[in-house]
Amino acid sequence: MDSVGATGRTIQGITFTDDLAWMESMKGPRWERLIKEEQEKWSNAVSSVSGSTLSRIRSQIKKATSIGRQMRFVSGPVEIAHIGTMAYQWKWKGSHHVNDFNDSSDSSHAADICTSGDTVFVSYEDTKVAGAENYVIAAFERGKDRPLWKKANMSPYVAVLGGRCYSIEAKNKIVYYKCVSWDVNGGDYRTEYEEKDARYNLELMRGTGVIFLRRQSGPKQDIIQITAESKLLKPISLESTRFVVGSRADEYLHWCAGKWTVSKGFGYTLPDFDHTPELLDTDRDLLITRREGKRTLWSIGKHTSRIVWTGIGNILIDPWQGPWIRITQPGVPIAWIRVDASVQRLPLPVAQSHFATSADGTQIPFYTVGPANPKGLFVAAYSAYGIYSSFSTARWRPLLAEGWAIAFGVYRGSGDHTPEWEDHGRLGGRAKVLEDAEAVVRAARQLFNMPASKTVLYGRSAGGLWVGGLCSRHPDGDFFGGVYMEVPYLDVLRTTTNLDLPLTLLETDEFGLPAMRLSDLAGMLKWSPMETLPVGGTPGIFQIVRTGLNDSQVFAYESAKWVTRSRGLRSQRIFLAIEGDQGHFVNGDKGFQQQAEDISILLKLTQG
Repeated sequence: MDSVGATGRTIQGITFTDDLAWMESMKGPRWERLIKEEQEKWSNAVSSVSGSTLSRIRSQIKKATSIGRQMRFVSGPVEIAHIGTMAYQWKWKGSHHVNDFNDSSDSSHAADICTSGDTVFVSYEDTKVAGAENYVIAAFERGKDRPLWKKANMSPYVAVLGGRCYSIEAKNKIVYYKCVSWDVNGGDYRTEYEEKDARYNLELMRGTGVIFLRRQSGPKQDIIQITAESKLLKPISLESTRFVVGSRADEYLHWCAGKWTVSKGFGYTLPDFDHTPELLDTDRDLLITRREGKRTLWSIGKHTSRIVWTGIGNILIDPWQGPWIRITQPGVPIAWIRVDASVQRLPLPVAQSHFATSADGTQIPFYTVGPANPKGLFVAAYSAYGIYSSFSTARWRPLLAEGWAIAFGVYRGSGDHTPEWEDHGRLGGRAKVLEDAEAVVRAARQLFNMPASKTVLYGRSAGGLWVGGLCSRHPDGDFFGGVYMEVPYLDVLRTTTNLDLPLTLLETDEFGLPAMRLSDLAGMLKWSPMETLPVGGTPGIFQIVRTGLNDSQVFAYESAKWVTRSRGLRSQRIFLAIEGDQGHFVNGDKGFQQQAEDISILLKLTQG
């Protein structure tokens, strides 16, 4: 394999050239000049929007989001709010001050929090390089200005069991490969488990008197149960397999070879497995299942199970064993209920259910909110890694206020249906994801009689694969008029053939390894956005592409290369909003401001 940034790369005996490969180093005067030019262009675009418009949109997003970020979770001496993907705020009970635990910045976001007695153990980013996902584990006590101790080069996960603190060591920033522990005073550092297979990443999940260490590579999972007598829950399988663990040791559901089984001695009556289990809380006798994007919250017992709530949306059960459950439905405010309370106070659902027929005849669910005769159509989806979709419209409140409709597509590859549904969107199945997306966009446009010029697609991170893929298939604007992408994954062939990048081997079972498997190469050339983008770019589509220079998951050069190629001979309606001091995730006021800017420009580009 050639060095990073070289023009040519030979894969399976074929040499692929890339005249923009120089961007991959993200260094040098040429790169610095490009960044400066793009930032000036974006700044000029934002300046063309009135300050009152930006302020109004920012306020709409912040207000709609705030109810879901209330500090209703409690663990030991602290109160906690969930504010984003692996992002929490916390404060000491009785205090009005949100804790600034990071002594090197003004950030107050934690990636994970747990407590033991009066001590709080927090995982947070070491923001000497903002957004770079370099995590630190630290211990805090009330009244002390500095941490009791800190451990660097860790994952975002933290747990305490039997007087010891557990996390996972990181290498190459976001490769989590070694489970480690130390006593709660910061000493006696030990290795508990080290992963030798470079395709697997590790994750910690807390239970009651147990920690579950999950190994995962695409569709394959294994669970090591950490107690006084740690053990592997099932023999390691090379098949597609899933685990849904309970709150206590030896309680789990296991999927393999197309069927679900329960652990020995499991003492609950479960609903029909036409519903896919998503979360099992045996401390509070609760189960969440999913089917075609709909969630159901069950109260389970020894003899019966009953439905507490069901609908389109997402359910968050208090991760710290408290009484609160947060329910997010599209089109209505986020709602909180208590485990022991009636759900009659929940806002009535407004989302409508639909199906689109994909090219192979598969029925693809999608859901819509908004007026019957909308001014525009916004289509959002993710569909990768078996991760469930967010059905929240809090962020998109300004679009609804402007009379737009929003459609959420549940394409193959998403974690909103069955394990098979997830697996069918992996590897060569990415081509099916594009067909699913085409079907949903077409059906949603027909539903609202919406012209292409008023139709905008949205994808974040791996969601950029389907958005960029449709840009390549429909570059002239005859199918949709614009796209909005954040930290998008687009340059798949270059990424998956560069073993120096942190995620390449970890994603072998998700996107493929074309340098080793000819079938992966052949498939990727059909669905990868960068490889299928026409020479003339996307002359009929406006684009807003946002990224950060410190992103460790999808490097900023992918967005820069994509924007450059997409413009062709046109440049007025394609923007790269590239930030110098952020990574893959942005929360807080900075995030609200950027979202307001993006939506303001989107609305301006669709006027007329």
